Amino acid sequence: MKVATLLKKKKIAILWFWMEGQSTLRYLLRSGVQKNAITIHDQSKESVIPEWVNSVLWDEYLDSLTEYDAIIKTPWISPYLEKLQEVRDKMLSNTSIFLQLYQWKVIAVTGTKWKSTTSTILEKVLLHAWKKTILLGNIGKPSLDILEELQKEEYEYVIFEMSSFMIESLDSVHLYACIITNIYAAHMDWHHGTENYHRDKLKLAKFCENIVVYHPTQLLFSSFFDGLDANFVSFGNEKEYHEKGKKFFYDQRLLGVIDNMKLLWSHNRTNACAVVALCCALLWLTLDNIKEWIESVEPLTHRLRIIGNYKSITFVDDAISTTPDSTVQALLTMKEENWPVGCLFLGWLDHGFDFSLLVDTIIELNITQIVCFPDSWFVVKKMLDAKNHHYKAFVTVSMKDAVAYAYSVAPAWSVVLLSCAGPSMSVRESYRQKWALFIQYVKELWKK
Repeated sequence: MKVATLLKKKKIAILWFWMEGQSTLRYLLRSGVQKNAITIHDQSKESVIPEWVNSVLWDEYLDSLTEYDAIIKTPWISPYLEKLQEVRDKMLSNTSIFLQLYQWKVIAVTGTKWKSTTSTILEKVLLHAWKKTILLGNIGKPSLDILEELQKEEYEYVIFEMSSFMIESLDSVHLYACIITNIYAAHMDWHHGTENYHRDKLKLAKFCENIVVYHPTQLLFSSFFDGLDANFVSFGNEKEYHEKGKKFFYDQRLLGVIDNMKLLWSHNRTNACAVVALCCALLWLTLDNIKEWIESVEPLTHRLRIIGNYKSITFVDDAISTTPDSTVQALLTMKEENWPVGCLFLGWLDHGFDFSLLVDTIIELNITQIVCFPDSWFVVKKMLDAKNHHYKAFVTVSMKDAVAYAYSVAPAWSVVLLSCAGPSMSVRESYRQKWALFIQYVKELWKK
């Protein structure tokens, strides 16, 4: 649905009144839509709905949607829900509206992991290459709140970090370029299976007009790229842009050395490689032009960030790891850096993940102390027991007790790793709450 058509509709529903929903309401009112044309549908009893707007709340929030001419959906609501199938052709999103209205150069960044760090590196590089740039999407304000600013003041580039939830809603939009960092199984409950997840992630490529920078993991899904016009450039692949021992190459040609990055770990050098690929292949920058700014990027919270060393134990925050594959990557990073994991924090909602690789990695690294939060920990326990792995499990819902246990069992000079391999909503509201409690008790109990 075109935005011009949307604004003429007499009945518009906003589906879920969280950050994006509030932003949508502000946009509609700025655009001249009458208050009585708007109804908010929301499941949460904690949402604060303005008294002057119509609303359908709580258990009935997915009812009567067929009555509307248009529905603007938050990314958190899955379009694969049975009650939404009748109205999918009426649905738009914050992201789809923004990309219809903003016609300048948008560089989209997506991936199961690493998209936030890659977006942040790219923003820093472009800003210091004297290219007026803004970063939005998963990071920062909702896109429709920034639209007015972008329309008043010309930016050379908009970097848009996109989740699969955002990409699913897109149709007939135009992107200047995109980076796809990697694809693992994730969000299977939202997408109703891995096939939908892969399709929703990778369809970003079909909207690109110039270049798609991708990781070789996506070669498994090469059929998604068939018939597309964009130029495809890979990173992490020795035939194109790659990194070895802090040296960056294109094929066999040395581009330069980046040896003073504040971002630790090998995967962050891979993230930098994606940015180098885009800047060199599309923007005609050299590694010498951008090296200083890549080195200056600070680590993001919740992404293998070192909290500190307490009682000779290093505590590492990887709270945003919400899939088994991302926790496996965290563990392999610890192995690569020769940091033994003395205690691993696991626990998540059961989204039907395959934990086989995670179990094999725990056994390979001989991790023997595991803090376990409900509820699908018990799936992993059964698999570890079946392979006769010798370990001790501390099952709890208390972060304070979990940290106290880690202090008591983790050997000196080892790592306590918070990387839970799944969403934490079974015992926490979000990964941010999980991290806040983790760091709080790490510091409190250190003093005792």
